[in-house]
Amino acid sequence: MGHIDPAAYDAWYHTPLGSLCHRLERDALFSLTTFKRGEAVLDAGCGTMLIGFLNRNSPWASLRMEKGIAPASVWHGVRFYSLPEIAGLAFKAGFVMRGFKGAVHFPPDVAVKEPSALEVMEAEGRQNSPSSAAFFGVTFAKTR
Repeated sequence: MGHIDPAAYDAWYHTPLGSLCHRLERDALFSLTTFKRGEAVLDAGCGTMLIGFLNRNSPWASLRMEKGIAPASVWHGVRFYSLPEIAGLAFKAGFVMRGFKGAVHFPPDVAVKEPSALEVMEAEGRQNSPSSAAFFGVTFAKTR
């Protein structure tokens, strides 16, 4: 399996595109819960669970799957899941989905790098094709 340079990965989050993606993903997760600073995000023992994942039905996952064809790629052998697949896996483990929110509704190779233009694309994507979000935040409750 390949290797991602941690410094390069972190540096991407300081670009306009990376910063916007991070904010959108964080906001999607935090909109699903009422926890405060310092509280645990995952506490399966008390019956709730909050996760975030890259949606297999998004252009972002498609790009990573394409890169994953190469055996040396860090994406080689990685399995991506859709929202219904995640809900099904959680159900088999005794959890039911309580809510979800998608974020990053624009493609990874978008030519427009201006944050305000990307915000417009995000709003349009959220309204017109919510299932194509690159990232989903999902909250679950224990059923048994």
